[in-house]
Amino acid sequence: MNRINAMPNKKFAVFLLGGLAIWLVVYHVYGYFGHYGFDDMDYAYYAAQWANGNVLLNNDMFAYRWAIIVPTAISYALFGINDTASSIYPLAITLATGCLLLYVASQFGKLAMFFTTIVWALNHWTLFYADKIMPDIIQAFGILAAFVIYCQYRFSNSPDAKTPAPDKPQRKLNLLWYQLGFAFALFFAFLAKETVFVITPFLLYLLVVDGFAGNKHMRHFWLGSILAGSVILLTYLLLIGSLTGNWLMRFDAIAQNMYYNPNYTENLQPLMQRITYGLILLFIQQGMAISMGLALPLVWPQCKLYLMLKMPTQQSFWAIVFVGLFMSAYFTTTSFTNYMPMRTDPRHYLFLIPVAAISAGQVLAIWAKHNKYTLYLTLFAAVCFVSSLLSANKWASLYLYLPLFLIFVFTLILFETKRKIANQQILLSIAFFAATIIYPASYMLYANNNGYAHQKQFIWNYFKNKPYKITVVTNKVQRNLANYYYGFNTQAYQHQYLSFDEATKAQFSPSDSVYVINNWHTQSLSGLNWERLPQYIKNSPPSLVKLYEDPQTIVIWKVTDPSILQNKN
Repeated sequence: MNRINAMPNKKFAVFLLGGLAIWLVVYHVYGYFGHYGFDDMDYAYYAAQWANGNVLLNNDMFAYRWAIIVPTAISYALFGINDTASSIYPLAITLATGCLLLYVASQFGKLAMFFTTIVWALNHWTLFYADKIMPDIIQAFGILAAFVIYCQYRFSNSPDAKTPAPDKPQRKLNLLWYQLGFAFALFFAFLAKETVFVITPFLLYLLVVDGFAGNKHMRHFWLGSILAGSVILLTYLLLIGSLTGNWLMRFDAIAQNMYYNPNYTENLQPLMQRITYGLILLFIQQGMAISMGLALPLVWPQCKLYLMLKMPTQQSFWAIVFVGLFMSAYFTTTSFTNYMPMRTDPRHYLFLIPVAAISAGQVLAIWAKHNKYTLYLTLFAAVCFVSSLLSANKWASLYLYLPLFLIFVFTLILFETKRKIANQQILLSIAFFAATIIYPASYMLYANNNGYAHQKQFIWNYFKNKPYKITVVTNKVQRNLANYYYGFNTQAYQHQYLSFDEATKAQFSPSDSVYVINNWHTQSLSGLNWERLPQYIKNSPPSLVKLYEDPQTIVIWKVTDPSILQNKN
C-alpha cells in the first residue's frame, strides 16, 4: 500500500479509541502504582513552581524538560497539586499516541487496527507510565508524531499516489505545514527528554536516502524541515539565554548531571553486555519483546537493500522505521566524550513500542486471517517464556508468554490442516486479547495493594493536620512524596521531612516534636533493604516510642531523644 487514505474505518477507530480511553481510566483508578519518588517528584516540583509564577531554571537538566513541566504546571494551576492533576496530562498524551497509532494502522485494515492497539495498549510499560509525571511517554508521542507526518507527506506525494494533485500555491502551503509539523514534533520530543538525539543516525539515513534516491518533493521536505528546525532551535536557545544568561545552559546542565552509567567507561564488561545481549534480555524479561518480536515476520523481509532505500509502501516504511529506531536506540551513544549507550531501563525505550506495534499488528492480522506465521509465533513465545522464567522477573513468563504460547500451540495444532474455521478472525482476536490482558490485570491487583494509598493517607491525616512544628525522619522517597503532598510548601505548616542521611546532620532541640516513619513501599523504592536501614529502626531503643504499626504497610515512632537519629549505625 503506497497511497494514504484519509481515515478508513472511522467508526471502528472511534470504537477502539473509546475502548482505549475507558481502559486507561480503569487502569489508572484501579491499578495506580503511585509515584517513583525521585525524577517524577523533581518534575512535580518544577511544575509547582511554574504554577506559582516562578519559572525556575538552574543547573538541573530536569528543569528544562518543559514538555512535561509546563502542561503539568497548567494542570496544577487549575486543579491543585494532587495525584489526579498529575495524571491528566500523561493520560491525554497516551490517548493521543493511541490516536496516531489508529490512524496509521487504519491504512492496513480493521484487524491490523485491533491488534496494533492491543499490542501497544496492553503492554505493561505503556500502561505503567501512562499516568506518571515522566517524560518518556511524551517523548514517544513526539517521535511517533514526527514519523506519521513524514509518512503522510511521503506517500501523499508519491508518484504512484492516486489522489488529485492540488494546485501549486496549495502544494507549497501543504509542504510548509508538513515541514513545520515534522520539526515541531521532534522539538517537542526534545523538550520532553534530550535523549531524542539517539535517533539522529536514523534521521540522517532518511536524509541521505531521500537526498540521493528520493524525488524532488522529499528533498524540498528535508530542506524546509532543517530550516524550520534550525529556526525553532535558535529561538529556543535565545529564550534560554534571556532567562538564564547562558544560551547553552540546558546543554551545560546535561553535561553537569552524571545521569548515565559511568561504568561503561571504567569497565568494558557492562558495555559489552549492554550492546550484545543485555538489552534484548531486558526486553524479554519486561514483556517489551512482544511488540518487537511479533513484528519480525514482517520486518525481516523488508531488510533488503532495494526496499530499505526505496521504502515503496507504507508497510515497508514502518518496518524500516522500526529497524532504524531500534538500531539507533541500541547502539547510539548519549555522550559526546565517551561511548555510553542508554541504560537498560525500560522507560528509555518506550518510543520503540508503538512503532513496533504497527508492524506487529499487521503480522497478527495475517495470522488471524490466513493462518500464517503460527510456527514462528509459537517458537517466539516459547523462547521468551523460558528466558523470562529463568530470570529474576517471572511476571512476564507466567502472565504473558505462557498464555500466548498456549494459544499459539493451540492454533498450530488447529491449523495443521491449513483449513479455516468458522469465525476464525473473531475467535483468535478474542483469544489474543484474553492472553495479553492477564499481565496488566494481575499487575492492577498488585498495584492496588502496594501500600501507596495507605502511606499517603497517613501523611494527610496523621501529620499534615498537626498545627505545631514537627520533624519527620524517613526514607528519601517518603520524604519526597510528603513534600509533594504538601504542595512543596511544608514551611507554611512548620513541618519538615528529612531523610535518614539528612537527620544525621540535623540540629534538634529537646522541645522538637520528632517522628520516624518507615514503610515497605517507599523503603523499596528508595533502594533500602533491611540491612541498610538505620540501627534504631532495626532495633528500636526506648527513646523511640512506637505509635502505630501495620507490618504490611507502615510503622510510626515518636522520638523522645533526637540524638539517636544522628547515628545510623
